[in-house]
Amino acid sequence: MEDSNSRQTDWSHDPATIDELIVDAKSRGFPATKRLIYDWVEKGLLDHPERRTRGSGGSDKALWSSNQRNLFRILAAKRRTVKSIATLCNVPVGMWLLWGDEYVPVRQVQRALRTWAGNSVKVSWTTARRQAREIVNTLDASGGSPAQRDGLIEVLAKIGYSGPNPEFNRAELEAAVNDVFDPVVARDTVELIAARIRGLRAAKTVSEDDLIWAREVVYSTISRVVLEFSVTAYTFKPGVVTPALVPEDFMNTACPKLCLILGGSARQ
Repeated sequence: MEDSNSRQTDWSHDPATIDELIVDAKSRGFPATKRLIYDWVEKGLLDHPERRTRGSGGSDKALWSSNQRNLFRILAAKRRTVKSIATLCNVPVGMWLLWGDEYVPVRQVQRALRTWAGNSVKVSWTTARRQAREIVNTLDASGGSPAQRDGLIEVLAKIGYSGPNPEFNRAELEAAVNDVFDPVVARDTVELIAARIRGLRAAKTVSEDDLIWAREVVYSTISRVVLEFSVTAYTFKPGVVTPALVPEDFMNTACPKLCLILGGSARQ
């Protein structure tokens, strides 16, 4: 893991070619390749680079903006410890929720959210369990034992695995929720989980307009302290700024948060 001093000087103001991104990744102990970088573009972890042309029909290598370069550096550093590409999708989505299109354009968010939710009509069991675990982790599930939380994850995974329009056993879901949550909040939790499930489906076909609307809803719920802290953290002063100041709890749950808004909306 990088120490705080190295992180403090790790923010770039310069755009980058694909060769420079590969060098950036190597310096973080991650062996990126051109094929991997373009795969990340397709998955929404990165945006498409800006193509450059010059006279006589020639062209220079395409460039990623400085903000996208910094995003790539964060992703490359995280990739060493994060196994799932889908989990990494929280990073660009979280940056967009906090700071908007200047950092991550909405077209990239669409791709990242589709990757996180699962591109296929029916997700794999591994994806279904990962999504179920993320749902439980974003809720206050401290009331149950580890075995009871695992039981709730299993029920949610079965729902997610059943397809894009799952018909789930509400009684089974309520029983699993009651094992983990206080009875006073259990009913609302079932509705919350149902909204998250609808949000997973919506994420695969969501429009740019709906994403922008959902961002405004999420933005309105972020505390002023977090926003001010985030703006301060990203003043981009060399030697002062550190990507470690990103609010980790927000970034790690950005996709679930956005899907909850989409799933609970009358627009869906």
